Amino acid sequence: MKLVITAKAEKDILKLSPANSHKVDEVLGRYLTHPDSLDIKKLKGRKNNWRIRVGVYRIILLIMRA
Repeated sequence: MKLVITAKAEKDILKLSPANSHKVDEVLGRYLTHPDSLDIKKLKGRKNNWRIRVGVYRIILLIMRA
C-alpha cells in the first residue's frame, strides 16, 4: 500500500498543534499497517472517498485499488 499526502494536506497538518499533528501522523501510520483497526467510513455520494476521524479532525482519503 502506498500513501500520498498532497501539498495542501501537508500544509494543513503543519498548521495543527504539535499534539494534533502527532495524532494525525500516528493514525496515518496505523492506516498503512492495520487499516482495520481504525474508524474508516465511506463518504456518501463519492466513489472512492473515505474518512478517518482523528479527534475533531477528519482525514479524507481517496483509495485507489490496482
